[in-house]
Amino acid sequence: MSKNQEVGFNERLYSISPEQEFWGHCSNLQVWVENEYDTQFLNSPLAFSLLKELTDLGVPGTKRVLKEEISKKLQGKTPSVINYLIERNYLKYFTTEEIKSLTNQWVEYKGKIIPIFNLTLNLKRRNITNLLEIKGLFEHASLKELDLSGNNISNIRENIGVFTSLEKLNLSFNKLTKLPESIGYLSSLEKLDLQRNKLTALPKSIGNLKSLKDLNLFGNPLTSLPESIGNLIFLREVCFWENKLTTLPDSIGNHISLKYLDLRNNQITSLPDSIGNLTSLEELRLDFNRQLSLTEGIGNLTSLKEIHLEGTQITSLPESIGNLTSVEKIRLGYNKLKTLPDSIGNLQSLKMLDLR
Repeated sequence: MSKNQEVGFNERLYSISPEQEFWGHCSNLQVWVENEYDTQFLNSPLAFSLLKELTDLGVPGTKRVLKEEISKKLQGKTPSVINYLIERNYLKYFTTEEIKSLTNQWVEYKGKIIPIFNLTLNLKRRNITNLLEIKGLFEHASLKELDLSGNNISNIRENIGVFTSLEKLNLSFNKLTKLPESIGYLSSLEKLDLQRNKLTALPKSIGNLKSLKDLNLFGNPLTSLPESIGNLIFLREVCFWENKLTTLPDSIGNHISLKYLDLRNNQITSLPDSIGNLTSLEELRLDFNRQLSLTEGIGNLTSLKEIHLEGTQITSLPESIGNLTSVEKIRLGYNKLKTLPDSIGNLQSLKMLDLR
């Protein structure tokens, strides 16, 4: 028997038909049912999904097992799983007293108990307009994560400053027009998401968030940034995409740990010389700042791997562009360039040059 014949023989010997596979699954399901829906007799994700469907259909015995499985997952240490269960309303299978028994921390909104697991509180998309309507919220000063995204909040009160242990705060997709000075008390904050609000300015105290690593202000009508933003020396990712910025403060150059800077769709005409201090920067997005001009300082960004300059109407590039020896991608489409500097030939890491 040749090697190919042997392989074909073995495949026929060990493969099963779709019909055999179907009856195999049926056998597993039978064992699962006979053992009172014990999830160890069936693939865990499949068992969990089936339990939910069977519970919703009113099959006797399934609700108890489903609640046990939900309880196990809620007591786990995985925030994404906990958030998924809360957002998909898996708590509807529990009474108020049962929810309270799952955790010793909770808040109440419109008569509904919302539990806190692992110092994480998810208040996403609950049509909240006023934080004072959330009973007990400000009593949990030890919170690590607070998600208030997708609500109708227009004002954050000064008492937000009680959350001095907070590491992640999500206020995206609300109607905020300003932030209180007390935001600066959140000294442990590492991630602040404020995208899609109506902020026109940031308080000076934003510079007190000394632990901040990720700041997202996409889609706000910000016209300027305070100099104090330069105090955030541990920032790694910053997004000011689709704001109304015309200038950047000189202190922007203090962000020596910054990896990603997104300034797309603003009204910036020039960059401060201090931009050249961002020696850790790997991606710079300046797309569609329509009257932009670049200075020689851009050549100091020696860690840069991507630079996006589409739609900026630039007519020339500085010679120092040739110093970007790590750059792999340059996008220059929709501009008025007629020539490129000779130094462009120094870019030995370059993989993409878009001039369309």
